[in-house]
Amino acid sequence: MSTAPRWRLDDLPVPPGAEELRARSRHFEQLEVAAMDAPTLAAALDELGELRAALQLHALGVELPLLVDDGDDAARRRLADLDDLLADVDASTRPFELALTMLADEPADQLLADVRLARHRQHIRRARRFRAHVLPEHDEELLARREPAAEDAWQRLFEHVSNGLQGDGESRPAAVVFGDLQSAQRDRRRAAMLELERAVKPYAEVLARCADTLIADRLAMDELRGFSSPRAQTDLENDLPAATVDAALAAIERHRPLVRRWNEAKAALLGLDVLTAADEQAPLPGLPALSYSDAVGVIAEAFDSLSPDLGELVVELDRGGHIDAQPRRRKRSLATCVSAGAGTLPFVAVTFTGQPGDMLTLAHEIGHALHYALSVRAQSPLDYDPATPLAEMAAVFAELLVLDHLAAEHDDLRAVTAAQRMDFTARTVFRQAMITRFETTAYAARADGDLLTAQRLTELWLDARRWLHGDAPIATDDLGWALVPHVIHHRFYNYAYALAALTATSLLGQWHADPEHFPARYVTFLSLGGAAPVPDQLARLGLDSAGSWHAALDGLRTTLDACRAIGAGTA
Repeated sequence: MSTAPRWRLDDLPVPPGAEELRARSRHFEQLEVAAMDAPTLAAALDELGELRAALQLHALGVELPLLVDDGDDAARRRLADLDDLLADVDASTRPFELALTMLADEPADQLLADVRLARHRQHIRRARRFRAHVLPEHDEELLARREPAAEDAWQRLFEHVSNGLQGDGESRPAAVVFGDLQSAQRDRRRAAMLELERAVKPYAEVLARCADTLIADRLAMDELRGFSSPRAQTDLENDLPAATVDAALAAIERHRPLVRRWNEAKAALLGLDVLTAADEQAPLPGLPALSYSDAVGVIAEAFDSLSPDLGELVVELDRGGHIDAQPRRRKRSLATCVSAGAGTLPFVAVTFTGQPGDMLTLAHEIGHALHYALSVRAQSPLDYDPATPLAEMAAVFAELLVLDHLAAEHDDLRAVTAAQRMDFTARTVFRQAMITRFETTAYAARADGDLLTAQRLTELWLDARRWLHGDAPIATDDLGWALVPHVIHHRFYNYAYALAALTATSLLGQWHADPEHFPARYVTFLSLGGAAPVPDQLARLGLDSAGSWHAALDGLRTTLDACRAIGAGTA
């Protein structure tokens, strides 16, 4: 098997120094938004974007090494210095940004209508979404000062503990054990589950305390800011009305029986009497386990079939040292993509252990990287970052595109890729809705005064598992809550995966129906990044959110029936 690569960070541009960045940020302390006309405000926002880009480049030199090796004490000291710098820059620019958010409606409307501010309209609109939840400037300053201790420190403690988890022996980092959950050998999967449980159990109360403290603090902040529910802030950030999210989650809930039927079909495909928690990520028979280089080659070919420019970008990411795929002790993230800003391709980190599912994980993160790579070229530093549902749609579409490419190129893989799409949907749509349900009940329990101990979180986690799987053995996964970092870092992030998977399924249908025009539309979508509202971007792609979700869910029945027929044939 080919050796998975590590990042090459020597070619990163030399960033501005910390004191230069502090000096540039202090300029914003002198600006009066209310006195600005459109050209003056446009120039100030240009300058703010340039400062953000420079700050990001400075942060990359500190954060990237830590993502792949959390054991470097010197790097952690540099991270503390970076935190101080970010806090100082935020303190200098916050009054300017708050003034923009709180600008009265009439002058704000006049500025938004001015063509000279066209390139910054979405940034202004996005900031002003939170007007009703902004506190007086002095209060915002106090809250910003407490954030490192009130939130960041608990998140980093959770990271430090979970990233340091070891399996049985020093040579078995948790990332490698996770890979064994995707092994074709059932004994190996079962051993991996026990190994993870033994690794997590001694630290379960520490991880639970992180979750309890963060959730309690967020509930207090929600009350202070006047948010109507624990999910409300995330819905605003995602640019989605709460009713739209509720409708999507309700539609997914109505289709839950499909998951239980799929569990039966997957058990038959695997030659098992019943599916257990150790079999949830088991690879389906016939799905190839590729080397790293072969996996990258398949992903590049899949994107090349859509757009040669995208295929070439995949090759550039790999050859340019922008993918770190080696399994290592204390690797901070199992899978992530980090934008490097204009002029530098994004950086992808995965843990590639040679399991069949590793190729799809790599494709997912490369999907993010292509989104960033095109959006930073076309948009300002204030607008290139896409909203989460759009970002995840691009990443999920990459996974589906790879499966579609395998089916098109290899007749013998058509049946297994169809089954893989069903398995993918069970994990990406229904499991993420289950995590969202777990998170909802955790916030509700804490609001009712329950202390979120490891035992209480396990109870809530198993309730959510039974909601999805019933009382089948697959529902027994006691400490799974401790292995979902999104709940700690980005509350209610997971529902975006579910919505993204459904819209991505519709996009794949468009690719089949209109191969002549779809590629240009998709490349345009990637280039927009966050420069247009989510509903507008979906409409440009020809997606009606609710209609697309229902169509994708309804189509699962046909896919499931085909998978059950295959399973019956192998029994």
